[in-house]
Amino acid sequence: MDETSFARAIEAEGGDALAAPLIRAKLMVLVDEPGFTPHPGDSLLRVFGLAEEDKDEDLILAVLEELGLRPPDQATVMAFGEIDTPLRVAEFVTLARAGQ
Repeated sequence: MDETSFARAIEAEGGDALAAPLIRAKLMVLVDEPGFTPHPGDSLLRVFGLAEEDKDEDLILAVLEELGLRPPDQATVMAFGEIDTPLRVAEFVTLARAGQ
């Protein structure tokens, strides 16, 4: 899936359009497989191994920082639920942006 298609798919599902290319780029460096491209519904754990050692949080915080956004408070984070796909990361960024 190319960058434009990835961003469009993220945005169509309510994810942050500005975060989509950042998320995709960060995930692309994690997979050393020729021709591989991330998809919005890919598992952060199974495809990218990001649930280990809080690496998923590192991804989320890096994207928020690059966009100049603060993470939501702990109660909001807990209410949001699991962030287990690139789409959920982008949706979380939408939530963070709304709370700024």
